[in-house]
Amino acid sequence: MRFQNSLFLPTITETTFQVQIVNIPRGSKGNKILNLANDIHTKRSIIKINNDDNLCCPRAIIVALSPQTNNILDHELDSNKIKQLKMGRKIQKDLTLKLCNMLKEYNEEGFTLDDIQNVEKILDIQINIVCAESLNALIYKGDDKETKIYLYKNGNHFDVIKSMAGFYGSSYYCEKCNKTYKNKNEHECVKDKNVCKLCQRPEHSSSTKNKIYCQKCNRYCYNQECLDDHFFVCMYVRKCIDCNKICKRFTKLDDIHKCGFRECRNCQEEVKINEHQCYMQPRLAL
Repeated sequence: MRFQNSLFLPTITETTFQVQIVNIPRGSKGNKILNLANDIHTKRSIIKINNDDNLCCPRAIIVALSPQTNNILDHELDSNKIKQLKMGRKIQKDLTLKLCNMLKEYNEEGFTLDDIQNVEKILDIQINIVCAESLNALIYKGDDKETKIYLYKNGNHFDVIKSMAGFYGSSYYCEKCNKTYKNKNEHECVKDKNVCKLCQRPEHSSSTKNKIYCQKCNRYCYNQECLDDHFFVCMYVRKCIDCNKICKRFTKLDDIHKCGFRECRNCQEEVKINEHQCYMQPRLAL
């Protein structure tokens, strides 16, 4: 049984839950579960790995690295060789086997998570994995490194994601907090907690004792310095004094603002937020 809205949950004293366990990750030449041709954004942002062995994962790693460097495993790359890599020519297999030999030991039936983490250590890179079985969610994020690559696990097969923003059909993608956004001036990265949202300066004392009210944007600044420095933020946004929603100035959304209504983060619909019981529930962190 599947409930689409928490409003209609029955009163029960005993129930049975069915849990699906996703095996992550193992890459081989297994069948794919998603038809990429059905999603134009996904299709354009994917480099397909066509292989007849169990090495789709290391192949994908090599291909994903090629646009970011002119040297892979002491092999000099030019634009022609990068093109051959993406097309699955002999150079792709040669570099893949060289990488596997550097590992000394790996699962020959398909790369496991341990193998992927060993590759990260050898190449000093960060590997991130998006999974089709998990509704295209990010299921693995390696330790933060300067060089980052994104792989797409589809069934038991790995492909390359060349653009995360394009993959999700968005304009931008934040690699820090793994969220998409459409306007680069809108995004507030949850990782940048040391920056004041009012004045965009390094975070200062957030004491509420000396807050100063700004009559132009209807918001309270933390102190006089915060008030002086929040000029540009004040020009860009204001707070509705009736519903406390932060609205952008001089936009159509500001002109048609309705108190109590806002976009649901889950279903992306404009709803009366206090009454809305969304049928889509947010994905819980593992």
